[in-house]
Amino acid sequence: MRSLQRNPWPKNSDGTPKAPVEYKSFLPDLKANFGGYCCYCETRVRKPDIEHVAPKSLNPSQACDWNNLLLACPICNRDYKKNKNPSRNDYVWPDIDDTFDMYEYQGDGSMLVNQSSPKRNDAQNTINLMHLNAPIGKNDEIRTIRTEQWYIASELLEDYKNGAKTTKQIERIVKNVVANGYWSVWMTVFKDHPEVTKKIADAFPGTLPKYCTQSANP
Repeated sequence: MRSLQRNPWPKNSDGTPKAPVEYKSFLPDLKANFGGYCCYCETRVRKPDIEHVAPKSLNPSQACDWNNLLLACPICNRDYKKNKNPSRNDYVWPDIDDTFDMYEYQGDGSMLVNQSSPKRNDAQNTINLMHLNAPIGKNDEIRTIRTEQWYIASELLEDYKNGAKTTKQIERIVKNVVANGYWSVWMTVFKDHPEVTKKIADAFPGTLPKYCTQSANP
């Protein structure tokens, strides 16, 4: 799960903080901050939902709180998460936790908790909440698509290792992951090639700076 850095509260053209009465007004700001990807399963989404981390039905005072909003696909947001978590407590969240460091991605499409993480119980709760590790063929296609992306990434990795490791090769890899999403799968497959992973991280808005190249950081 891609680790995110949230931008400061958006401002109006006159420099005053935005205070929308409708949370959907934040959609352009959220897309600019995080890109058009689900913050949980990481798929690319043409029309992402604005997701209330602390559900607005249970936390109405946070319905238009910039710091409570993320982007999610309809499956993660509407089918699974809904308002099942009363608050942020007892889970991990990509905008406040280094979530990529808390999970391990496998070639069979599974997403496992890193057992060395001090928040491993909370990390498992997040997997369960969004059904992010459902068996292949059950409930959804998340694991199936992860497996497909792993296969594509692995093929490009072999091409990269057997080639001249050129800028053009890296650009091809980055274009593939940007087009499809599943950032964590690609970052895992190319983990031994930081010159590639940093370019992948650079290509996704709002990625935690520790994963990016120095030139990409403010």
